[in-house]
Amino acid sequence: MSFLENAGAEIVGGIVGGVVVLLLPFLLRYFRLFELRFLSHKEIVTAEHMNLYTALAVPIGESTIRFSIRPRRGVILNKFNIAFFNMGIIPLGFGERRNIEVLTVERMRYLKNNNNWEELRDFEVGHDYALANLSNIPEASLASGKRSMFEIDINVDKNMKNWQGIFAVQILFMRDGNPDKRNIHSKMFVYNIKRKKPLRTFGKKVIFTELN
Repeated sequence: MSFLENAGAEIVGGIVGGVVVLLLPFLLRYFRLFELRFLSHKEIVTAEHMNLYTALAVPIGESTIRFSIRPRRGVILNKFNIAFFNMGIIPLGFGERRNIEVLTVERMRYLKNNNNWEELRDFEVGHDYALANLSNIPEASLASGKRSMFEIDINVDKNMKNWQGIFAVQILFMRDGNPDKRNIHSKMFVYNIKRKKPLRTFGKKVIFTELN
């Protein structure tokens, strides 16, 4: 009888463990301090149209990525840094950071007063990053529960054909009067505009940007 009880306990434990593993990504996303969402150019610029895509696809050449950031709890955003990475060797890992010779962020804008896109002038592009400073722009900074919307013009070099990697955002913010930082990211692909969906995106919810 004890053998059957132990076997039953092991089976139940295995099922529960499997369910926890499957739900872990959703739980991590739910309790994440910041939320990253993307918006298609074909949709109206509202929070309701921002979607939790699992991958971002961009073509060779210049296109525009629209995205939003919203905090889960009360914080004040000061700056955020955008960078691109190769996929890591292990799952969920990050590889080498890509430089601006092949993935260039050329301009950034923020949505002002839910009406017009305003160019972000305090915007610095380095060798392998793009830093947005929002300290002097109250309407672009993030308070508790507020969703702020941004768009960047990105230029992808032809040598990046069929590349897959990571679109990463490092957020610098203040919480309880102290500086802190968090990282959020999404998978990213370079696709052929003549063939809309690469095979490697199978099973993912992908947002495609279009050539400007």
